[in-house]
Amino acid sequence: MKLWHGQPDNWSWKPSRTDKARFWLGFAGLFYLFAILAFTSPSNSASTGRWAWLHNLSAKAFGPNGDIILYTILGTACLVAGLHYRRGAAKRER
Repeated sequence: MKLWHGQPDNWSWKPSRTDKARFWLGFAGLFYLFAILAFTSPSNSASTGRWAWLHNLSAKAFGPNGDIILYTILGTACLVAGLHYRRGAAKRER
């Protein structure tokens, strides 16, 4: 199925470095939002569910504020990746 008139039959989307940067920066923003939500409304109940092992591991490693620190670390890693792709995209435009 073609999305627009004149689209080649064998077309496939290839994300640019700018697209990748936006993707990673978006994830960074989400993880920072999760950290803010975990800070403003902490959960005292035991973690259950599919990702309980990760929350329990962060609580053991970082204490009662483990979720906040985990989300901040993940957000920072995504931010670094996004800035890396953004810097590469800026160099190519010159």
